[in-house]
Amino acid sequence: VTSVLHVSVSWRPRDRLRYGGDGRVTDKSKHEDANVHLRVLGETRVVSFPVTLGFVPLEGLLRMVRAISEESHAVAIERVLAEGKKLSCGKGGSACCTMLIPVSPLEARRIAQTVAAMPVPLQENVRARFADVSNRLRESVGDLTSATFEEWQKASPHYGSLQLPCPLLQDDACSVYEERPMVCASYSVTSPAERCSTGDAPIE
Repeated sequence: VTSVLHVSVSWRPRDRLRYGGDGRVTDKSKHEDANVHLRVLGETRVVSFPVTLGFVPLEGLLRMVRAISEESHAVAIERVLAEGKKLSCGKGGSACCTMLIPVSPLEARRIAQTVAAMPVPLQENVRARFADVSNRLRESVGDLTSATFEEWQKASPHYGSLQLPCPLLQDDACSVYEERPMVCASYSVTSPAERCSTGDAPIE
């Protein structure tokens, strides 16, 4: 469980960063440093990042939120390793990539931008896999385009039973790894990796 205790902003004059469409810095002017204090599993962590004065594209904010999420996850990982456990996750471990996960509109847009920047052959493969998964899901549970949250909740277990691999998987690895959804980035297991494929309990 993560709780934000407070946010402090230092008012030191520095270069302000401007972000392009991909959320990366394109030029500099004045900015301020924001320090977000987190309380995670009894530990206090500080995540620092520049905050621009004025307009900031949402992609820039996404990177800030991702930094907070990653720091929170890092505390949990450190706790697990301190207990003598090891992470089972790694390249090729894609059994969890058959689950229906929540993705914010901002994350979806960033992923779409990443796919659009891929080499054409890879981009076409990803789009073809999305079309295939969408069609198979529609045939199985109907059109969820305008589904309510409750309808998506009902469809989620069924989606898992279909064992549809994530369309973003390429050669058993995430093709948008650096921009993958935060839910994916924060999912780790310490139980034997083969249990993720077989579903044998317990999965920790």
